[in-house]
Amino acid sequence: MQAAAKNPGDTITWATTTSPRPNPLFSLQLFGWQHKWADVAASITLLLILVASRWAAFPASIWEQDEAYFGCGVVKFDATANHPHPPWFPLWMAAGKAVSPFVDQPTRGLQVVSAFASVCIVFPLLSLWCIWLRRELALAATLLYLFNPAAWVLGGRAFSEPLATLLMIVALAYWFDRVPSGSRNMAGSVAAGFCLLTRAHFIIPLAPVVLYQTLRSTPWRERLATVAPLLVLVTAGYGAVAIHAGGAGPLLAALSMHGGYHFGELARADLAFGLSGIARAFLVPAAALAWILVATFGVAVSWAQRRRCPGLCSLFLLAVVPFCFLVYGLSWAGNVRYVLPLVALGWGFAVVGVARLIGRWSLPLAALSLIGLVLPIVPELGAYRATASPPVRALEYCLAEARRRGAVIVTDRSLASFFEYERQWHGIPVTVLHDSQIGVDTPPPPQWLTVAIFDGAHGRFVGRAGSTTTFTCEQRWLRRLSQGRFLDITVTTDAEVYNVTSKR
Repeated sequence: MQAAAKNPGDTITWATTTSPRPNPLFSLQLFGWQHKWADVAASITLLLILVASRWAAFPASIWEQDEAYFGCGVVKFDATANHPHPPWFPLWMAAGKAVSPFVDQPTRGLQVVSAFASVCIVFPLLSLWCIWLRRELALAATLLYLFNPAAWVLGGRAFSEPLATLLMIVALAYWFDRVPSGSRNMAGSVAAGFCLLTRAHFIIPLAPVVLYQTLRSTPWRERLATVAPLLVLVTAGYGAVAIHAGGAGPLLAALSMHGGYHFGELARADLAFGLSGIARAFLVPAAALAWILVATFGVAVSWAQRRRCPGLCSLFLLAVVPFCFLVYGLSWAGNVRYVLPLVALGWGFAVVGVARLIGRWSLPLAALSLIGLVLPIVPELGAYRATASPPVRALEYCLAEARRRGAVIVTDRSLASFFEYERQWHGIPVTVLHDSQIGVDTPPPPQWLTVAIFDGAHGRFVGRAGSTTTFTCEQRWLRRLSQGRFLDITVTTDAEVYNVTSKR
């Protein structure tokens, strides 16, 4: 590999040099400089910058219904009541419970864990790319991911993706090492097991990698080290969930119900590229398209150099391609957070493509790209940190109005998780009904005793109203990085409500 990189007639100028690869778990020599203490000082400075960036982008509240369900699970884990929804995220819930005594609310603990994970990923991601790339290019690929708008802004949300992505990258960094060993295989297996306990969806990209690592490990002990820890952790974790739920039957029933809803919604999804998660992750479709084209060229380069850089093309085929299937075949493609692992892995191939195209100018271009990614987001971070999301502000206002009036709250079904989280956490002293219950389970409450709340265009169950207040996210790019919902929440008082079906 080193000889190939030094051959002046070879085009593999982006490949790794003799610089030692940093430890996937922790290393304060991220830059690979010969002067150790200068490297340590620069690495600490970089970590402080990353911590400051995550603090600057730490949201004031939750924004999405899944965050509310995760908060319910931290308060009281109940696998059969969508607290949280399948596949129940046992390690994610355990992390939230462990941190919650030190923060002011359950979801805040999950946010802290996510922000911590989004900083720590610098170690395994750099280590992974250093298997094949020169240190400076590997660091560029790592930083371009860390300051990608989606990874930066969503890094402090109460979602499982940041922690699951960190654990998956740790596993890949150990498993794709040039020479397998029992200790590396075991470390990767433990990380993969924890990853699946955090987010079971990642079995799609991890399963081919496990098979690959098992087949290329010759001694049976190395093969056992690849599989056994993962299986033990997953069996123990989800076994504990089954015991807590009262057996496998209730879990399968909850999974079947959730799966039916998920794939039913998925069948109705039809998104243009500009509304896809990958386009939103880069803010504008043109930037995402340029990134895809350059990364695709990087994949072609890695294929052409597959003998000199073994494993890089395998990473694409075994991890990136299955992830594309997971995101675009089994998930709603417009969700930005789902594409975080794709962005993390794709930046390495994009850097390879750029380095092959423009050589020594690739680092200046990477610096300019980094600035271009950061500048649009910075002006909106102040409001993101200081102001609660529209659903949280609307819910607080709605509850205050209902208490003051002694009124009943009628909410559209999509906001139910926010009310459920509030009920679990603080309790709700007023009656809350869902729009689907009106005229079915209960008659409509009197207009003068009704406060209605709904998201966007979901207010068809509301007729006449006394007053209307709308809570909106006014930041353009924050709206772009959302799922396109819970951004404009309306609260009406003295509201006439009815069952939409019967009205028709």
